[in-house]
Amino acid sequence: MRTKTQADFLDFLKGLLQQLEACESDYPSPDYLERLQIQSVQVDIADNQTIQFDPCFFQPYPEGILHKYEATDEDGRMPRLSTPTLAQVLEEVREEYSNDEEILEIAKSQHEQILEWKTFDDWYSDGRDVYSHINWHLTTLRKGELGLFRLSDLVPHRYWR
Repeated sequence: MRTKTQADFLDFLKGLLQQLEACESDYPSPDYLERLQIQSVQVDIADNQTIQFDPCFFQPYPEGILHKYEATDEDGRMPRLSTPTLAQVLEEVREEYSNDEEILEIAKSQHEQILEWKTFDDWYSDGRDVYSHINWHLTTLRKGELGLFRLSDLVPHRYWR
């Protein structure tokens, strides 16, 4: 039987969880950025799926190129941009192991290691994660009409005509 203190604590935790689930990602508006003296410009996408910058200092990859040329399995799993939940780690472990009891223990262990390694609110770690994610996309092998290639090989963009 639960005491009043336990019930109050559970109610508090449930309320906190509901508040967290109601939170949305914070994307600053152009007006907010201007108040911070950051110039922002909306960029449109042309009919040929390229992003239109003016002035354009580089030719960006067209939108959808990551879906058009899927990565091969040879370079492993894409680096994460956020800390995974236990459920996400459990899903990944299920792909590699078949024993149900073993799966849960391995997933818990891996999740604890990830949480120990990840320092929250650490701008350097977050920046490193973004860099790893972008670098993986640029250097992983992809399947194209002319065989295997990397996005970094697309200079001068010969694959996206």
